[in-house]
Amino acid sequence: MADPDNECIAGLLNMCIIRIRTMIEQDSSTTMNSGQTSSTMACLAESFFLWRRYCQLRIKPLGLSLKQAFILQQLMQSDLNPSQIAALLFSDRATVSVMLQTMTQRGWIQRDKDTTNRKFVWISITQLGRQKLEELRAFESQLPKREEPFKGFSRQETADLHRLAQQLRTRMEMLVRPEPKGEHL
Repeated sequence: MADPDNECIAGLLNMCIIRIRTMIEQDSSTTMNSGQTSSTMACLAESFFLWRRYCQLRIKPLGLSLKQAFILQQLMQSDLNPSQIAALLFSDRATVSVMLQTMTQRGWIQRDKDTTNRKFVWISITQLGRQKLEELRAFESQLPKREEPFKGFSRQETADLHRLAQQLRTRMEMLVRPEPKGEHL
């Protein structure tokens, strides 16, 4: 039996590819109107939320959220401070603080004050946190392979979508960078 979430994701992604290809094929002097931009961005956002929901439902039995898993994976690379974690998650410090408190209570992370600046805190992964990541990896390897959202896409369509997504990310990063002082658009 087909999974409705995967069918929905595939359908949304197909619609996005068609819209983006149509825009590219249009005369380069023609720009998108705000309705086209909003519609395309809404399509991409909905696809992202559906994918995130799909992934979260898969790991729900472990009592771990996607963000918590991401934080643990990042902490395997190096200790981080709460501001760095907030930036990685595109979240505010208050939201991250609550999440870190929960993770501390579960024994997955620990907070250590900086030795040179007592106001500064470093977050590190504990042995229990490492075990939780191992549990996640083992759990994922035992899950039946599900239909990927790009099934049904040709290699060229997948490559086109990847290239366009990278271009969009680059453009979005430019839009959210702080404006240098003294310069206005």
